[in-house]
Amino acid sequence: MNEFKGTKGAWTLDKPFKDNLGNVLIDIVSDQGCCEKCNRKNGTYLVARTFKNAVGNNESKANAQLIATAPELLDALQDLVKIVENGDVTNHCTEYAKQVINKSLGK
Repeated sequence: MNEFKGTKGAWTLDKPFKDNLGNVLIDIVSDQGCCEKCNRKNGTYLVARTFKNAVGNNESKANAQLIATAPELLDALQDLVKIVENGDVTNHCTEYAKQVINKSLGK
């Protein structure tokens, strides 16, 4: 499998905030990073930002949640591919994938 080339670390959602124009934003941040320009005062690194004003409040939060779980979704899919290719398919092998899917759906 190919290695993920994006920002390393656990991606999480930050609290929504307003910018100086009154737009409500949600940042997706990582606890690891290498870009000094992306390093924030609290030690996290900016990965992406969604605009709550651009779409409905629930839709924006769902978009941000999906973006935040992208590295885990990739990891779960890569694990499943390895397991299936090795013929080791069991109910246990899908549990991690189900957990990450539920997390990406905000459950």
